[in-house]
Amino acid sequence: GPLGLKTVPMSEAELEQTLTDFRDKITVTDETKNIIHWIKKAPLPPLAKPVYALLFHSALASMPEEYQKMIGLRSYPLWLLRPVTTNLLRFMRFAIGPDSPIEDAAIERLKRAGVISR
Repeated sequence: GPLGLKTVPMSEAELEQTLTDFRDKITVTDETKNIIHWIKKAPLPPLAKPVYALLFHSALASMPEEYQKMIGLRSYPLWLLRPVTTNLLRFMRFAIGPDSPIEDAAIERLKRAGVISR
């Protein structure tokens, strides 16, 4: 399955349980830190970097604090990031329009994973 999972978490509670199940298996190595650094500092055009940074910090803030500490990164508070990110995503949806090739590709991946029906 996706990411080595037999089933994919479909709710926040299922995701939290999956993270709990993996807790003892999660380690942070130099390779992990290098990958996270690359994700954080992805080679993007200068105009895209502020938007990407907001999305990165929003994803980071959604992680349990325990995992943030493990990777040595802290984010801005989720209560601050959530409304800004929500409005950014709404604007992006408006700017992109109702059809999104990225969303279509994600839906196709979910279909192949058996998460949603064809």
